Amino acid sequence: MRGFSLLELLSAIALVGVTAALAVPNLRQLTAPWALDGASRQVASAFQVARQRAITRNVRYRLKFAAPRTFQLERETKRGKFVAEGGAQELPAVVSLGVIKPKTPTFDTRGILAQQAQVSMRTSEKSARTVVVNVLGRTTIE
Repeated sequence: MRGFSLLELLSAIALVGVTAALAVPNLRQLTAPWALDGASRQVASAFQVARQRAITRNVRYRLKFAAPRTFQLERETKRGKFVAEGGAQELPAVVSLGVIKPKTPTFDTRGILAQQAQVSMRTSEKSARTVVVNVLGRTTIE
């Protein structure tokens, strides 16, 4: 006789199912560092876009952060009045925003910040990154 019995086949499927159920949570933890890296690059890129648009369009731009994982690019229409430009951007689900200094970093028409900006992000596994933008607009990820 060749082949497998129904009992052998069901046992093998059950064993594969149990192994997969145990492995899936560990795979999610493995992707957290890449998600954090992508999120920090996403925020750094948004800072560069805000700076370039402020210079190009001769209008003040800012990034407005909202906990736990979203931010929005805004431009000034009247003195002190900002409106959203584009949609809100969301960070990956495993990444959350931490300390943001100042709360709404704003670039003037020359692409200069009033003070250095810092945006920290972290994952549930305690990994962390900070995007730092100096007053002249140079962006680094620490």
